[in-house]
Amino acid sequence: MNKVRYLNKQNGAALLVSLLVISALALVLAIAVNLSAVDEVLRSSQGRSSLRSRTIADSCLEEAMLRLKRNSSYMGETLNFEYGTCNVTILEAGTIRTVNIYASEETSVTELSVEVELSGTVPIINSWKKGG
Repeated sequence: MNKVRYLNKQNGAALLVSLLVISALALVLAIAVNLSAVDEVLRSSQGRSSLRSRTIADSCLEEAMLRLKRNSSYMGETLNFEYGTCNVTILEAGTIRTVNIYASEETSVTELSVEVELSGTVPIINSWKKGG
């Protein structure tokens, strides 16, 4: 009879240890899945911020081109948007203008340097360089 009780106690202890090991493995798996989801959310947020800064930079360039068309002595300004700002500076060399754009949104920055020729009624883009 003592032997049967001893064997039942051993089986119970083995079952308890097995249950603890399985629980620990399940916890590690749950933490890994959670960390992966958090990483994906962060990447998505960074991608959205980068897209917004590029959109702001493109909008600033369009505005600068429009203002250069209306006034060839336009030298730039700072423009504010819902999600960020951009700074437009223009360097002049005869009929050539170098339009520099610095757009920022939260954690992302987009820089553009565009060479524009002012000949006739429409500014013509000669070159476009993206930085940042």
